[in-house]
Amino acid sequence: ERLRALLESWIAYVEGGVFSGGCFFWAASAEFDGRPGAVRDRIAGLTARWLDELEAEARRAVGQGELRPDTDPAQLAFELHAFAQEANWAHQLLGRDDAFARARRAVATRIGSAQPA
Repeated sequence: ERLRALLESWIAYVEGGVFSGGCFFWAASAEFDGRPGAVRDRIAGLTARWLDELEAEARRAVGQGELRPDTDPAQLAFELHAFAQEANWAHQLLGRDDAFARARRAVATRIGSAQPA
């Protein structure tokens, strides 16, 4: 449940329009990912910490029996991150009003597929 809550909070935050350009880190990453320097390094470091946090939550969920023991926490974190990032992109660039609902469904489906029967 904590993993779901993290993703829901992140999706809701971006969906809420706090930043006019969507997720600040997504926008900054797109601008600076190919440029060396302190800004890129800071964005990369913060993004890596977020992915590590998602992975740690997935690992905790496995340890508590909320997810199957064969779940790969790093892979799950990668996929969940991708769903939320795609929602931001689809909403910002394509104007898709359903982007965040789709991300929520994708998160629920993916986490559900990792839960014990």
